[in-house]
Amino acid sequence: MTPGGGGAHHRAYSFLGSWVIDAPHSRPQARRCGLGSGHRGSRPPELAMGTVEMAELKFIEKVAERAGVPEDQAASLTEATLRTLAERLTAGEADDLPAHLPDQFRAWLIKFQEPAPDFPLDEFVRRVTERADVDRDVAERGIVAVMDCTHDAVMNEEFDDIISQLPHEFEELLRPAMRRR
Repeated sequence: MTPGGGGAHHRAYSFLGSWVIDAPHSRPQARRCGLGSGHRGSRPPELAMGTVEMAELKFIEKVAERAGVPEDQAASLTEATLRTLAERLTAGEADDLPAHLPDQFRAWLIKFQEPAPDFPLDEFVRRVTERADVDRDVAERGIVAVMDCTHDAVMNEEFDDIISQLPHEFEELLRPAMRRR
């Protein structure tokens, strides 16, 4: 039986550094679980019970490793990067991406504005910096790590479609990660 009773399957995941319990078919604005700030970055009991989607954990672990940050910060960087990416992509491209990423990330890729605003790399980095509450260097490393992990999850053609909608400076930022491929 999972927390909350009734035999319903619940998932726990990190949302901007705090753990969230998400019941199936719940709205993307899941309620925060009752963990105090002393538990930021620590794993709640639900993780030990294996109820968290492994794809999300592996994605976050890869981002943390590639960006050189703790997992709670990698989760914040992942959310901030994917939300900003969704803003920058056309609706068609933003709609294609969730099928290749862990289910928990889908709400972050919802397109709220069309046409996509055309903002430069500096603005992309500024938005990620603000949303993840990190400095610029960490935001840039996080963007590269999230985009690199996204590239791992999608076919090359799909990733090329994404990159084609971003400012040309993005290619410069991602070049070190692309060389490793």
